[in-house]
Amino acid sequence: MEWLQEGLVPSYRTSAEFRRVNGSALRAANRDFIVLCQELDLLGRETIGIDGSFFQASASDASIKTKKRLETELKKIERDLDAYAQCLDANDAQENQAGDRLGEDPALVSKLDELKAHQARQQAQRKQLEERGETQRSRTDPDARALNKGKQHVTGYNVQSGVDGKHQLIVHHEVTNAGNDQNQLSRQCQQTMAVLGVESLTVVADAGYYSEVELAACDAAGATVYVPIPDKHKAVTGQGRLSGKRFQYNQTNDVYICPAGELLPPRGQPHHKNGIRRTRYSHPASQCRDCLLKAVCRPDSGTPRVAFTAVSTPT
Repeated sequence: MEWLQEGLVPSYRTSAEFRRVNGSALRAANRDFIVLCQELDLLGRETIGIDGSFFQASASDASIKTKKRLETELKKIERDLDAYAQCLDANDAQENQAGDRLGEDPALVSKLDELKAHQARQQAQRKQLEERGETQRSRTDPDARALNKGKQHVTGYNVQSGVDGKHQLIVHHEVTNAGNDQNQLSRQCQQTMAVLGVESLTVVADAGYYSEVELAACDAAGATVYVPIPDKHKAVTGQGRLSGKRFQYNQTNDVYICPAGELLPPRGQPHHKNGIRRTRYSHPASQCRDCLLKAVCRPDSGTPRVAFTAVSTPT
């Protein structure tokens, strides 16, 4: 299409202005598209996939002001102000020794005024961040954020999309400036269910969405979610110790089996945290005393290994 138009394409400003002016119409068109897909039986309305994608905003890294960066810049301005004030004091001392008034250096006075004005602007920006409870803000695009996910970095947005499983059609999307996907799962599930008009849904997402709080909220909303559990054993394996993956759960006997073959039965009463019922499994430290794997199993503190099972419960 671009070739047929001989390279003539609208600028980002044109596209942004069109979206701003016609935002309501575009949202209505999206709703009509979903209704049409439902009428044509193109949506399964049973299984959806949720994922987030980074989109570049009309802003650069340099436009982002973080609280830490503002604090650093303000300290530098204060040092510069002190340096120029010392220069003015030195000039005054020379004038007093000469016994006459030569007048203040206009260049120094001008620079001092510029620094004070810059300081006032930086302080105002810091106050805005504090009042809004934000950690960063872009001068050119107030809604954009400096986002990092794995090796990805962008100054822009994290767009959440819900895709129906039947024909891989996007049925819901939301533009966010969240730095990761971890707290997005329940919100996107519920909004997608509302769009599709269903009370239950099967949802799949990647490990970046794993959160016990979010999983419990999805379960309470009627969504059955499948999310891989992130690998939390890298620190342990990096120390040369046996990871939790080596502890196998035996559902029949409700016990964990450690790498040495010892049984870890449930201990105490299950407790609830973030809508998740947790059961603790362990055995007395004395049983590990003569174990051949003790050196690569237990931490240096000597505490026994503990395993947990976690089951979401309605809230």
